[in-house]
Amino acid sequence: MKDERQGARAKIALPTTLIKGQHAYISETIDISESGVLIKKQPDLDFRLKVGDQVKAHIHGLMVASESKTMILTMQISRVEEQSIALTFVT
Repeated sequence: MKDERQGARAKIALPTTLIKGQHAYISETIDISESGVLIKKQPDLDFRLKVGDQVKAHIHGLMVASESKTMILTMQISRVEEQSIALTFVT
């Protein structure tokens, strides 16, 4: 598979909560870059995430410099694989 990601990625494990509608999905980051985040896909995922879906993400401990606090970010699912989910920041 061709790696289409651009930019440097930092490996970091931070607790992460994705929210889609009434569902919350708790996981952990694998790595993060300027354009997005890769998280672990947990075996107990009880709702379907599809490429193109927009979700809210709270990455615990990720600080937004301009706000000096953690934020809930809008992200788009860009890839769903057997062991990971790739998300892109929506601006």
